[in-house]
Amino acid sequence: VGSGRCGRNGVVAVSMTVTTTRDRGRVVRTGGVRKVEEHNVRHGEVPGMSAWRYAGPELDDGEKPAVVYFALTAGQSLGLDPFNGLTREVVGDRIGGEGDSAGVRVFSMTLPFHGSMEQNEIAFRNWVMSYENGSDLVSEYCDRALLGIQELIRRGWIDPKRLGIAGLSRGALIASLIAAREQNVKAVLGFAPVTSLLALREFQQVENREGRDQLARLDLLHHSRDLASRSVRFYMGNRDARVGTRNAFNFIEQLAEDGFSQGHRSPRAELLMYPSVGMDGHGTPPKVFRDGARWLLGQIL
Repeated sequence: VGSGRCGRNGVVAVSMTVTTTRDRGRVVRTGGVRKVEEHNVRHGEVPGMSAWRYAGPELDDGEKPAVVYFALTAGQSLGLDPFNGLTREVVGDRIGGEGDSAGVRVFSMTLPFHGSMEQNEIAFRNWVMSYENGSDLVSEYCDRALLGIQELIRRGWIDPKRLGIAGLSRGALIASLIAAREQNVKAVLGFAPVTSLLALREFQQVENREGRDQLARLDLLHHSRDLASRSVRFYMGNRDARVGTRNAFNFIEQLAEDGFSQGHRSPRAELLMYPSVGMDGHGTPPKVFRDGARWLLGQIL
């Protein structure tokens, strides 16, 4: 076991030096240092869906409760410590076999322009360029992800009555936007969530008017009515200067108001804050991953 680390992604956890993945030791470069990407949860390919991977019970076992989780690449979201804190809690360290938590699968799809850790570091630059060129990258990605989830349901690999969705940082924005359109999603979980891309310093540089309008439409405040009937829980550092603690509070407050106006006397919108950790206070401690995963399982099982 290595020492705890806090990267630019702001996630704090303990680095494991062992791997059980089928894709052992993928070489990456970070800051000019050659590193091996160690995965500590086994994950497999989804047949015919190259951008997707899964962890948990074998697909041949048929329909199972499921969580769809977005963080970085599909493999990193499922297998790479510390980003896979939710996956570890849900399925342990194996595909199939005994010990999988309640027989739940976790699926993930690679986020746009993500790959090696170096590519992940500059992904937002490519997102910004897309919006400068008037291409609504995030909406197009959500369209593909939504079709993917529907295909997983159609193939009998997800129980549509027991489906949750989750994301880390930018992945939480993606998860929420998809949940607003997919009525089978019962609960939404976000760790250090981005709620508005225009609130981030990178996207404030976008000058293309069409691109800025597209980004504005992605603000979660515009989608709260479509999420008001679902259980939503966000975890946020109490001073997150990267994505804005206040932004998360404003969204959850609006979600509660919309839920109340739709007849829910006790709206199921929650914001849990913890002492900020990591760069710019944008960290997610291991305990938060564990608590969030257990809450989500409680919502779908």
